[in-house]
Amino acid sequence: LRHPTASAPPGLDSAGYVSLPDTSTDKEGILHVYTITQAKRQLAPELASLQANAQRLDWTAPVQRHWLCRSRTGDTKDGQETIDEDNVTGGSYGSIICDLNFPGFTPFRIVRSKANSSLSAVLFRSSLGIGISVDAVCFALFENGKLLEKRDARDLCFLGENALVLGQDGTIMYLLTKKTNEHGTYFEEGPPFRPLLGFGNRQDYVDCRRILCVTSGKETGLVVVGTKVTDNQVCLVAGNLSEVNADDMSGWTRLIPNLQDNAVMWLKSGEEVLSMTELPRYDEEGRRCIAVATQNRVMLLSSSMIARSEMSIKLSSTSLASIGSHTVAFCSSDFKIRYLCCLDGKFSQGIIATLPNPRYGHAPYHLMAIRPDRLLYFQYHSGLRMVEQGENPNCFLFPNAITRPAMLLEPMVSNALCEADNPTESTILLRAVIERFGRKVGSFPHGDDEGIGINGTGLTPQVLDVLSAYGHRHPANWLLTGSARFDRMANSKVLPPWMPVSDKSAGCLNADAHLHVIANGDQYFSEYVKSPDMNMASTLPRPSDPSAIHCRELAKKAMAKGDVAGALKLLDLTGSQAAESAMLQLILASQVDPFTEDGTPALKALSGFGEEGFGSKTYNSAAASLAALAVELRSRQEGGVVPMKANGEIAPTSEEFTKRYMRQLAPSVQRAHRAQRVRHRLVGEEALGKAVARKQQEIDGDKLWINPCSETKHVWSEGPFKDKENILLLGSIEDWLGRRRPAILGKEGAEIALERGEKTLADILNRGDDYDGDSFGGGVHDEADKDGWAKGVGEARDDDQNLAAYYRFSEGSDEDNDWKNDGFSDLSQFNNKAVVIDQETTTLDATQSNVDEGDPGKTKQLYDVCFEEHDGEVPCGLLLQAPRGCSLDIGMLHTSAHESRKRCTLEFWYHLPTPQQVREDIILARRSLNQDGAELSKLCIPSHRESVLWELVLIPTGELEFRTSGGTVLLSTEGDDDFEGGGTDLMGDFDNGGFVGDDESTVEEIEERGVVKWQRDDGLGGWNHVCIVFSSRHQDDLTDCLVTMFMGGKRCASTIATITPPGFDDGMMFDSSNVDDAMAKSVYIFCLNPCPSFRFTELRVWACERKEDDIKRMQYEALSAAETKRKLRINIKKKTTAKESASPLKGNLLAPPKQGDAPSRSERKGFLAPPPGDKNQDTKQTKGLLPPPPSRKEEEAEESPAITNDAFGFPVAATKRDSKADLFASDTFGMSAPNASSASLNAAFDPSGAFSFEDPAGAKQQKTKAKKQKAPAPSGTALPSLDSGSYGTNDQSSLGTIDIWLSAQPLSRQVRSSAAAALVRGPPATRHFGGNRGGLAPSDPSDRRDNGKFGVGAVAICGAEKTVVYRHDRAPQAKTYPIGASGAIISDEMDNEGSEYLCCFLAKDKRMVVFELSTKTVVVELQMTTKLNYWRYLPPQAHGHTLVFMLITPVGGFHWMPLDESPRPRQVWKRGPDLQGKKIVAYEEGGSNGLVGPGARSTVALLLVSAASTGTPLEAWLMPVCGDSKSICVSSNVLGSALFRPYQFSEAFLPLLVTADKMNAQDVILEVQPLVESLATGSLGVGDVITCAIVDQRRVKKVNLQPPTLAMGTWPEVFVCCHENLIVATIRRKGLVVAYEFKDGDLVLVRQEALNHYIIDAGVRSGVDRDEAEVVLMLSDQENPRDGRVVSITIEMTQQLSKGSR
Repeated sequence: LRHPTASAPPGLDSAGYVSLPDTSTDKEGILHVYTITQAKRQLAPELASLQANAQRLDWTAPVQRHWLCRSRTGDTKDGQETIDEDNVTGGSYGSIICDLNFPGFTPFRIVRSKANSSLSAVLFRSSLGIGISVDAVCFALFENGKLLEKRDARDLCFLGENALVLGQDGTIMYLLTKKTNEHGTYFEEGPPFRPLLGFGNRQDYVDCRRILCVTSGKETGLVVVGTKVTDNQVCLVAGNLSEVNADDMSGWTRLIPNLQDNAVMWLKSGEEVLSMTELPRYDEEGRRCIAVATQNRVMLLSSSMIARSEMSIKLSSTSLASIGSHTVAFCSSDFKIRYLCCLDGKFSQGIIATLPNPRYGHAPYHLMAIRPDRLLYFQYHSGLRMVEQGENPNCFLFPNAITRPAMLLEPMVSNALCEADNPTESTILLRAVIERFGRKVGSFPHGDDEGIGINGTGLTPQVLDVLSAYGHRHPANWLLTGSARFDRMANSKVLPPWMPVSDKSAGCLNADAHLHVIANGDQYFSEYVKSPDMNMASTLPRPSDPSAIHCRELAKKAMAKGDVAGALKLLDLTGSQAAESAMLQLILASQVDPFTEDGTPALKALSGFGEEGFGSKTYNSAAASLAALAVELRSRQEGGVVPMKANGEIAPTSEEFTKRYMRQLAPSVQRAHRAQRVRHRLVGEEALGKAVARKQQEIDGDKLWINPCSETKHVWSEGPFKDKENILLLGSIEDWLGRRRPAILGKEGAEIALERGEKTLADILNRGDDYDGDSFGGGVHDEADKDGWAKGVGEARDDDQNLAAYYRFSEGSDEDNDWKNDGFSDLSQFNNKAVVIDQETTTLDATQSNVDEGDPGKTKQLYDVCFEEHDGEVPCGLLLQAPRGCSLDIGMLHTSAHESRKRCTLEFWYHLPTPQQVREDIILARRSLNQDGAELSKLCIPSHRESVLWELVLIPTGELEFRTSGGTVLLSTEGDDDFEGGGTDLMGDFDNGGFVGDDESTVEEIEERGVVKWQRDDGLGGWNHVCIVFSSRHQDDLTDCLVTMFMGGKRCASTIATITPPGFDDGMMFDSSNVDDAMAKSVYIFCLNPCPSFRFTELRVWACERKEDDIKRMQYEALSAAETKRKLRINIKKKTTAKESASPLKGNLLAPPKQGDAPSRSERKGFLAPPPGDKNQDTKQTKGLLPPPPSRKEEEAEESPAITNDAFGFPVAATKRDSKADLFASDTFGMSAPNASSASLNAAFDPSGAFSFEDPAGAKQQKTKAKKQKAPAPSGTALPSLDSGSYGTNDQSSLGTIDIWLSAQPLSRQVRSSAAAALVRGPPATRHFGGNRGGLAPSDPSDRRDNGKFGVGAVAICGAEKTVVYRHDRAPQAKTYPIGASGAIISDEMDNEGSEYLCCFLAKDKRMVVFELSTKTVVVELQMTTKLNYWRYLPPQAHGHTLVFMLITPVGGFHWMPLDESPRPRQVWKRGPDLQGKKIVAYEEGGSNGLVGPGARSTVALLLVSAASTGTPLEAWLMPVCGDSKSICVSSNVLGSALFRPYQFSEAFLPLLVTADKMNAQDVILEVQPLVESLATGSLGVGDVITCAIVDQRRVKKVNLQPPTLAMGTWPEVFVCCHENLIVATIRRKGLVVAYEFKDGDLVLVRQEALNHYIIDAGVRSGVDRDEAEVVLMLSDQENPRDGRVVSITIEMTQQLSKGSR
């Protein structure tokens, strides 16, 4: 077949939706013909009668069999079909309809009825004989695959379900009317009519050859193809439209056109019409267009048969698919899918896709369909089948259509311009097309780095060219930068990155957009260009750089348009002398008043004021000298005149000025400098704005581009039919091409999301301590392959799963353990053994390091291996065997067959005494080979170096030295090319064995990087952490290995080391079997030749390369492999309504308790229930974690031991050490005493008595008494009064009697050290205390049990099996719940019953579950289908006075009310492109709509965000809640911000905005601004500053506290918290707390404290009394970054301040 045979392909209408040319539904798919050339193997007929050849088989003559097939696109529910119980949900699927068994005829064309999609006709032409006609000779009618009848005819078209037939000779035309009777469907032939196209003599006669039916509403017309008899010239004749009754077709003859009355187009000589189709009109009044294809060109004809556009091209198939009303797509013979539209010149054609070029032969590609997001084409239309005897001849392999993503922005934009009456005017259609097919930045609803259409895919240079050529610069600029109204400070993302700058310039709206495009790709250059006034200067291009030359040409164009401001910006980036001269002239000429100071800042910038090295040391240009002279003369002006001396001369300039600026103006010293820039700084936007007024940007008259385009309308966001369930999941184009059935995102794709590796919410929460519940304590994986290699070493993605060996030497905790003979157990899954060599001089002792010491029953305890003095020639140390293929055989000397074993990380802790005690080298670690098979103890002699591969040695100078068998030596102080040394680190000495006693020693004891830490004279210090990372990946030689050394978690040195097995030469290394034999007896040896008091502990070996951040973060933490696994399955009942009966909830964590088991609230039993004994014992006097100051009697009583409970409930005598006991040493899962008669699950779960603590009687009275005495509030390093009366009458800044830091217990005294470290690190994706609440409407605290003392949330930290909730002001402070989760947040007490709700995320199930803790019920579950970027609890007044959790996803913000009847998250604002990809640092809501009860809502949200890259400034954004979601950037570089509601605000209000900004390099300024609602735009705005205050930091000027490791990072630098009229700002790195009262429109300082500790988080809430406010702060321990304290500062407020409702 020269051209494939198929029905008309589906296309698109002008709006980008599917248009079906010959069917009414996609269910029937596309009909096409597949041809099989077939031969059979059978008994030859002439030999059938011969007995001798009865078994001889022969092949028959080949025949062609034509099959009518159907292919469906598969992107709609109508197009889906269940095959083998599996839905076709992605690509095309084909099926066979019937065999076209008409001998002597070949299928030619397929025509279908649009009124009845199952009715079709296949036209045939003769395949035999001489002079075969190019027209059809007969047709066959089919309905639902059943043959109705076959007739001789030249052509036909359908009018409804009736067929208009052109006779075989073209002389008659008749109508076939569809009829039905008892036998079925048949067609009745009507009277014939002669289609006389031409009149007169034979010279004018035109033979009718083909007919096409066109429609317009209810009217119908015919387009006829005819041939002039005399010269065989082909013409097209279009008849008039006429309304034809479908029931009465008697008037059909009016449709036949003629040459005399109707429009005619004559084709070129020899041209034949291959196909023609009518393009869909945009509306009823739109222009009609017909696409026609011949063998040499494609044309678009108007209804008057005038060629509006044409392209000379040869086609590979006759299919013409519409892309709107004025654009058609087709497949050309050069393997490209092209389009043709009605625009002028070069914009009339383009390429949609390039198809694969076949290596051999010709591929007659056939375009099957075009969809909004994909295109379908066929490559194979025929095949060959050899049918063996006995096989089914009707069975063959049938190929499916190939599906590819389609980027249709270019043809759709061209069509939208054609559709407009005036292409230069913007239309709604153009905006709709650009929103649907244009720019897409976010990957949602796909996963990260997935999907099609993002990052500018589909955006071509021709799109920008055509929009700019027709004057549509605003949509072009939006496609390019994401903004239709552009300024220099815009946060743009220029797309696509692969397009040349010259092409992108066509879409730039103004000079600012040009600057963004030119600087795109260079982060520092781009940031500097955006804001030269605020950002640090970067390297600028030379004048000879192409970007500078491009700027010069753009500046010329800007000047031609009269854009002086734009020309200045572009010339500024050019940097040449000519550009400087032009800038000077423009600035001077543009001033309205030459005597004003408007142009002075710009002139100063040109002259080089403030630029280092400018002037005296480098050459100044003439423009700079003249600019400096202008500035000098202006500075002398008095009343607009420069004063003169008595002699009429102007006073001379200073000697320095003359030397710097004037001397180089002399002709003898002037010289050209063309290679370098004249200036290395840009003129700031502020200076240019004062010098030259900027023109107001003109917006389109219809205002279509004022509002930003919505990315949610993109076809790759909403799907081809606005059905998100059918959006294709495309990991990459290469993997997806050619797939018949790709996955989709919706219901069917939920399970597929796991298989394709989509990140779960646990990854998004970025928990540093997250671990899987089954990651430890499981089965032993020591099995190996048949060749002796252990499985899975180094192949896991998670570092914890790549743990090859782990030793904590916890055998020391068991007195019965014979570790000296049995060795030490490996805690990893591989069960390696560490053997003690010298048993006499080796002991174990409880660790003295700051590493997590462990917890009996939960975490393996940590012990130190201690060494005594011994003879240096006696074997000693620890030995680990590492034979070839074991888990420890990693890091080096491996071929590519074991690529995963080419990495190794070895780390451990060791303790050194004073330098005087170390007189010889100490070999910390060594790897040796036992090649001669001698005793292993001989390898442990320090001087035995013959078989050493490598060793790490501590030399007496305090340096570490790494040595290898290949002669490589690396000192820890050498550094490397990648390491930038310098500076000191105050964190470096925090773990030297205890806390430093005085502050001065913390700086004096800081050691040089690469040098070990020795024990100090006070007996503390001396602990060192060392880590060696080996990587032989990407090395050319088998013996080469990259070795990196870390000390204290910081990289200090690295090199490429050569490691060769001892005794090997170069020839032996070529055979890997030699290396395997040598490494078969490899061992690791530690602690050779130790000095007295040397200690060794916490040994870890990883089969991976650990990152520096991970090493530093986890060097103090116990790994998950150290956890002792003890599972206790507990269920909670599901909350039921009054109509429902309580029943266990299937699949949840906690099941309902049995009836009668739950004790009363007053009789709750904790995990540590008191033992049976005296019933009259007063349990209320049991001491908790933070008892109040003891009375005198209590102090006396404590001198004698008291009876308490041990971990299992047995009575023991408490000692003084019990006060320091680890709280988590008790069985937190409710293990009851053995002698207990019964135990209740509810009692075990109930955390209220977890630590058997109740507030002693009289504690509240003691607080009241202390308050009445007006004792000064505790303070830290108090700031004395700077000026008399500067703090007002309510000055509370004096030093108190008790230090604030010492007034609170360390977290490690309240919980175990690992939990304390987790509390310091903080919860994932939220703040510790939740965030500010001071901008919301007041809340009535009367229904809360805590008497209104709320506003600072609890901190929840999670593990695989438990969740710990910490409250600093409760007893006990920490409560443990047997709920494993990846993260959790907790609400306030919501009622007088003490109801608290814990919202947990379960990573394995990707579910959110809300638990009510007091009643032990599951409230609701939520299945997560998207990512979570931030979450927090919101006070009830934020939404309907009910429980509200805020969930922020890539889509936007959602309020989740778990207690609602329909607990589905409700979207309250959408996340625009400005906030996509940015990290949410803090979130709060404020304002009120004035309603009460369920209708109450907050009105505005404040987001603090930072970009993904480090070092980027913090941005503050305002977002209307339940409004138009128009985000407003309040500040692009803010230190902190908060919403603020003074007590005077009531009913409906917008809060005030408090921001903390840098006033200069040191000072911080607080500003208070109102929020206003703009009536013009209907969105929010920020008013003028009401008042401000500069924070005095003189006492903490030199303080720079180092932060600990925090889950949310160190942003913001300043916490701002508000409560009524109180504004509290905390400068975290300074440890400074300042409190202001907003009084009479001013800020009055009421309290200031310097705490000398880094502030982790802060919050403000009501105090005990109405006239108090309490500031709660979590502080970091500067000596132990894994610990901290929670302190509070009470501030007495004035009567006016406290009388407002709270």
